[in-house]
Amino acid sequence: MDTLSDPKADVRRLLDTGMRVYAEEPGLVAYGLDGDGALLDGVLRMPEGGAAARWGDRRMVCCL
Repeated sequence: MDTLSDPKADVRRLLDTGMRVYAEEPGLVAYGLDGDGALLDGVLRMPEGGAAARWGDRRMVCCL
């Protein structure tokens, strides 16, 4: 199959274009990504509900 996505590559692509990428803490904990070094450099952590609270200030929101 050549249609499977590569989430890590997709996030890197977003970061490379200058977009900010956030990850909410509860999701990180659920997937075991709450330790140091679990996220790609440039991905920012935020508390639960923090992303949705900022959506009104954004021109575009993408959820991966």
